[in-house]
Amino acid sequence: MVFDRKNALRQISDDLLSISPTLGKSVNNLLMNTMISTIQKRLSPSHFAIMKILYEAGEARISVVAYWLLIPRSQMTHMVDKLVNLGFVERKNDTVDRRVIKINLTDKGNQIYLEWVHKAVDEGEKAFNDLTDGELKDLADSLSKFRQDIVKILGKYQTNISEITGIK
Repeated sequence: MVFDRKNALRQISDDLLSISPTLGKSVNNLLMNTMISTIQKRLSPSHFAIMKILYEAGEARISVVAYWLLIPRSQMTHMVDKLVNLGFVERKNDTVDRRVIKINLTDKGNQIYLEWVHKAVDEGEKAFNDLTDGELKDLADSLSKFRQDIVKILGKYQTNISEITGIK
């Protein structure tokens, strides 16, 4: 069979448009709601994404995190405020440029982030229990490759976070 690039691109576009909302909603229901249910306040997957970046980077400029997550600055401010009020994140003025505000996880934020990660693994174990070891390995490899490809594609349109924060 001859590879048809145009049809492959059409199929990829169709799949990305239909998979994303379904997958996002399913993942949110399966993992995020269980993880976040440990906190009485309602947090979004974006709050978790902010905390993940801060866990990996140590600290980052609010504008950089907003840019990477494609969150408008005004919305990012409200999300960070919520995380600050919960005691998960703290703001710091940059020592070099006082106009710049950096954020980082507090000890409490690190602890809750790690609890969420452990709960996600536990919930994932339940959710993927019906998969064989081979299927699970294929899924893990495929998702890793998918993530790498998406980062490569998006790299054309936005600055790579690793250049800004050191996250690999």
